[in-house]
Amino acid sequence: MKIKERLKSLFGVFWNLAGIGTMLLISLSFFFTLILNEGEIYMFPLWIKTVLLIPLLIMGLSSLCLIAILVIQVILGDY
Repeated sequence: MKIKERLKSLFGVFWNLAGIGTMLLISLSFFFTLILNEGEIYMFPLWIKTVLLIPLLIMGLSSLCLIAILVIQVILGDY
């Protein structure tokens, strides 16, 4: 019974990491596309770039916080 619970716990950890990693990958890809891509984004005024980047930065930072919380839960054995 203990092994079955531990496997469910590990599956939950990997499932959460997959979701968080996907969110982080999406936010980073959009961020680098907006900043580094030599496209029409440079034609936009600064306030439009800022409006576009703020949600992406929030999503990236929240995913890093979720990873930290998940790691702490695994270390403490609460998950």
